[in-house]
Amino acid sequence: RNYFKSEPNEICASRTYMALHKLKYTEWSIEERLHAVDSLTYQNVKDYAKILFENVSMEMFVYGNAAGEDALRFMNIAETILKPTEPIVKREIPGNGIKLNSNTCYYNIYPAYDNSNQNSAVEVTFVIGTFTRLKSALLSLLVTICGESFYTSLRTKQQLGYSVECFDSLYNGVLQLHFLVQSNSRDPLYLEKHIGEFLDDFEAQLENLSQERFDEVVDSAINVVLSMPKAANEELEFWYSNIENGLYDFQSREKTAKLYATLSLSDLQSFFRQHLSKECCPSKFVTGIISDAHAKELFGRDDYPLPAENSVNGEQSGFGANHLGHIVADSLSQSDVEHQLSIKDDSNNTNISPQVEIVFVENWKHFRETAQAYPTVLQIFESEFISETISLKQ
Repeated sequence: RNYFKSEPNEICASRTYMALHKLKYTEWSIEERLHAVDSLTYQNVKDYAKILFENVSMEMFVYGNAAGEDALRFMNIAETILKPTEPIVKREIPGNGIKLNSNTCYYNIYPAYDNSNQNSAVEVTFVIGTFTRLKSALLSLLVTICGESFYTSLRTKQQLGYSVECFDSLYNGVLQLHFLVQSNSRDPLYLEKHIGEFLDDFEAQLENLSQERFDEVVDSAINVVLSMPKAANEELEFWYSNIENGLYDFQSREKTAKLYATLSLSDLQSFFRQHLSKECCPSKFVTGIISDAHAKELFGRDDYPLPAENSVNGEQSGFGANHLGHIVADSLSQSDVEHQLSIKDDSNNTNISPQVEIVFVENWKHFRETAQAYPTVLQIFESEFISETISLKQ
């Protein structure tokens, strides 16, 4: 229940993850779990304990002062204790990243769960696409350069929020770029607009970036990726993460360092133009939490309309087109890019073949289950490693 007392930027991050990643097995929302907990009994827990490990699929990584026979003995002990009868095949576990429709802006905006918290937050996510080592390396360099400018612009100069972050992620084999801001003075739509303006300005900065500065960033990236772990847990994380995600790519650091050394400034500039330039109208997923005070300002009234709750599990819906459609349309019409707009809820299939389509996601689970998805993470990485092998042979 403390989830709803979390900071808005933390809730934004979790909502974005849940909306943009589809698991093979059912994933329950916080509201659904709380709804179920109310009816649980002690006997339910005791009965479930008997079958808890039936489907456990075990894979053990032994790190430290242990011989091979010790590792096998440890695994045998674990199997003897847990006794899984129908272990899940590891290849069947991974989920899929969600594809965004071309030239589409998705808005998944929620009222604050905790009205005593005066902060609003927004996370703007760009889905870069399936993993390749090249795209991952370019995205990492971009985040290094962009992140510094982003913080300086929105935090230091504009003072829009005290929590200002730019970071990349790799989930289920899909690369994403995130801009996350929490503010006690501005609502999510205002923050999202200024993130867009920052990216427009940053494109010009990147085009004028000096070769010297680019070389500094590349050299730093190579040093970081090849640096020896400073603690045992850092090295453990590297080895174990490659086992957990099914990659077993234990030479990834050396491969990435060699790739960094081959990249040029024009490669990075082309990467930005392809995925983030306003000229290509990149799709984005905007997750927001709006405080009560900011909602009153945005709607211009104290009794602003709230989205309905799900009658089955009490899950809060997001604001729809009937709540925010005209506000978003007005904001975009005032920008320096001419947009044809088609505004709809995720349940409305109306389409007017726009240059930019606006979709309000009221129910993230419905959005996720009906959206197109990328291949599984194992399929994505297998494809990349096959390509690398062919390249080496050539």
